[in-house]
Amino acid sequence: MTPPPNTSSVVIVREAIRCNNFGVAFAVKGQDRKAVSCFSHALRLFRQALDLNHEDDREVIMEDRESVSALHSSTYELPRSRNSSFFLFNSVVSLRQTDLPSSDDYDVYSSVIILNLAILYHRKTLSGGTQVERAEALRKAEHFYGIVSTIMANNNETTTPLSQPTSVLVQMVGLNNLGYMYSESGDFMGSSKRFRILGWLVRRTRSEFTKGIMKRRDLEGILLNVLMAKRQSVAPVA
Repeated sequence: MTPPPNTSSVVIVREAIRCNNFGVAFAVKGQDRKAVSCFSHALRLFRQALDLNHEDDREVIMEDRESVSALHSSTYELPRSRNSSFFLFNSVVSLRQTDLPSSDDYDVYSSVIILNLAILYHRKTLSGGTQVERAEALRKAEHFYGIVSTIMANNNETTTPLSQPTSVLVQMVGLNNLGYMYSESGDFMGSSKRFRILGWLVRRTRSEFTKGIMKRRDLEGILLNVLMAKRQSVAPVA
């Protein structure tokens, strides 16, 4: 059985979840600077919690959890900046409050917060500002999407892949939005690669709980991206 997380880290994680959800509320109101500040603070708190757990250094015996609940509570769509042929997941994700968060899920919690940061910076690249500001926002968005992918890849090496609904949400959105980003920049090889992996992920999870982890319209948009990317990859060269 997995021992409970360090008591101090539990308090910190609760506060981090609260900060993330404040960030979501600010983002929905269009107050992106305050939202970024909240998400950044939440991420710093999770790093503190992870450090405390590492210092605790107790033997952990992993066990399969028969029923795994989603760690997120909802997604909130933000105003769209412009239309595109591909679908962009343009929502921030709130986290479910819990009395005793499991240390096994700290990486997933952190990934949700990083994903929220990536989505806000991605929006900034599409909504005005100077060319320098847009370029910097694009760099940050790509960086944060990359971190999410790395964390989830490492997480799947130590836990049962695709067993956590929120983990699946984060992976799907990260791949979808990276594919969108590369498509917009003309990097169709990079875009095709992300959508191809996304298609595999959707096929692996759709029969289980994919429909329950995000809004139907978002899932349909992601499925349409996978289909469009597949058609582009097999289209004859003129």
